[in-house]
Amino acid sequence: MNIFSKFTLRSLRVNKTRTVVTFVGIALSMALLTAVLEGAYSGIQFVIKAEEESAGPWHGAFLGLTADDFGKMQQEKKIKDVSFLGLVGWSELAVDEDDFYLVKPYLLIESLDDGHADLLSVRIVSGRLPQNPQEIILPAHFIRENPISYQIGDVLSLSVGNRYRSGEIIDAWNDNTGWGPADDSLGDTVTKTYTVVGICERMDYSVETYTCGGYMAFTYGETCDSYAGFFTMKNPGAFFDYINSPDVPPRHIGHYYLRRLYGSTD
Repeated sequence: MNIFSKFTLRSLRVNKTRTVVTFVGIALSMALLTAVLEGAYSGIQFVIKAEEESAGPWHGAFLGLTADDFGKMQQEKKIKDVSFLGLVGWSELAVDEDDFYLVKPYLLIESLDDGHADLLSVRIVSGRLPQNPQEIILPAHFIRENPISYQIGDVLSLSVGNRYRSGEIIDAWNDNTGWGPADDSLGDTVTKTYTVVGICERMDYSVETYTCGGYMAFTYGETCDSYAGFFTMKNPGAFFDYINSPDVPPRHIGHYYLRRLYGSTD
């Protein structure tokens, strides 16, 4: 035992009160530090879980995909979960011109697959999710704002097609164009019949933007010409490296608020 060890042990024995106080202070300091770190971690996890519950745990989505793109995304090693949302089309609602700026004039009908209800956090208020292409769920804000009373069990016969403005098709996957009287028209329409089987909460603004011209409603399993592939990353921090790589589809959106909580930013 060297001289420093001997001096330290003798000092501890001689000054017992100070030694005890020192050890207690160290223990309390470590307990306080642990509590602060654990509290901060728990707080971040709470906010993450709240965002995933509200908007879904998806990290990003590729837009305008075809059915041929499914296999490539499902085989991508960097992707953990993937689900595809099909674009069925727009259906015009009977809205008085005086109410045009208060009530959206369209339903935007999209088709879920098996994993999308969880990945996008489709939250059912009443009823159930659709189980075939002849069933539909309507959003609660559509029920609340529309002058016509819709309820579970109603059968809807809808004219569904593409939405045009000045002769150009409006991109339903990124619709920030708003709406107004006589601005738009529908084309390439077909008649579809749906049974209302449920009411869901409004989709998060990252999925249904506030300026979107239609209320987002969902059917199930319908074959579509255009899809959005929503996905989660095995490593959220690698999101930007992945979407900026040359071999991925060029059009995409991101769940930016959730990834900021992960610490993944551009």
